[in-house]
Amino acid sequence: MSAAISDSSHPPNFLGIGMQKTGTTWLYEHLRRHPEVYLTPRKELRHLMEIAKAEVSGAPCEIPLFQRMRRGYDRGFLARNAKKFATGTLTRADWLWDWRHLTARHCDARWYTQQFAHIDAPVRGEISPQYHQLDEAEVEAVARIFPDLRVVLLLRQPVDQIWSQARMVLAREEGRAADQVDRAAYEVFFDRWRKINFDYTAIIDCWSAAFGEANLFVGFYDELAADPAALFARICEFLEIERRVDAALERPVNRGQDAPIPEALRAKLEAQWSGCIEGIVARYPALDHWRVD
Repeated sequence: MSAAISDSSHPPNFLGIGMQKTGTTWLYEHLRRHPEVYLTPRKELRHLMEIAKAEVSGAPCEIPLFQRMRRGYDRGFLARNAKKFATGTLTRADWLWDWRHLTARHCDARWYTQQFAHIDAPVRGEISPQYHQLDEAEVEAVARIFPDLRVVLLLRQPVDQIWSQARMVLAREEGRAADQVDRAAYEVFFDRWRKINFDYTAIIDCWSAAFGEANLFVGFYDELAADPAALFARICEFLEIERRVDAALERPVNRGQDAPIPEALRAKLEAQWSGCIEGIVARYPALDHWRVD
C-alpha cells in the first residue's frame, strides 16, 4: 500500500466525483476560470480509478499500448483534438497534455502527483464524475495517498439523472437521435446502470468516512437550476477561495435536450430507485419533492 505522497510541494487537493448529468461540466468550466484554481486541461481523466484499483489489488498500474490508445479514443481525446485541429483551435499545450496522458505507461500515484508539481494555485485537482463509483476500499486507498483532498459531489433526482444520462449515451452509441432509440435499449441501459451505482447515502457515507464530513461538499442539481450563482458561491466558500459571480454562471454547459420520459420507462426507474430516493430524502428533508408518487 502506498503512503501519502510527500515529495511534491503541490499535490492535488481537490476532486470532483460526480455524478454524471448533474452539472459537473458547468462546474468544471467555471472553476477552471477562477484565478485561485487549477484544473487539468481535460475533464474526466479517471486516472484515480486505475490508481485506486491497483492500490487495492497490489498489482502494478501499467497500461498496455493498445489499451492506452483505446482509452484515448473512448475518452474523446482523439476526436476532440481532430475537431480542434480542423478549426485551428488546437493549442500546443492541449496536444502535449493529451499525448502525455495517452502514452502514460506507469499511471501510478507518483506519476499522477507529478502532473500538479509545477502548479502553485491554492486549489489543484480534477473532475471525473465516474469517481463516485469507487468502492469503499478504493476510496480509502485514495485517502491514504491524498489525505488533504476536498471533495465535491453533485446529485440529481435519480430518475431524472438516469433518463438524461441514458438519452446522451444511447444517442451516441446508437448513432441516432435519442427519440429514435427503442424502449428495449433504454431498459437494458437502466439495468446496467443500476448495477454500477450505489445509493446516494452510501456514496456520501463512504467519502465522508474517508476524508471527513467537513471535506465533502454535497450539492444538488435543483440548486443549479434555481440559482447557479448561489451554488457556485457555496462551492467557492467550501474551497476557501474568493466568491466570484458573473453572468456566464447562468448559461447551461453541455445541457442535453429536454424530453419527457415515457410513463412505462418512468415506472421502471421509480421502482428501481425508490429506496435510494427515500434514503436521501430522510437525510435531506428539503428534497421531499424527489419522492415518487
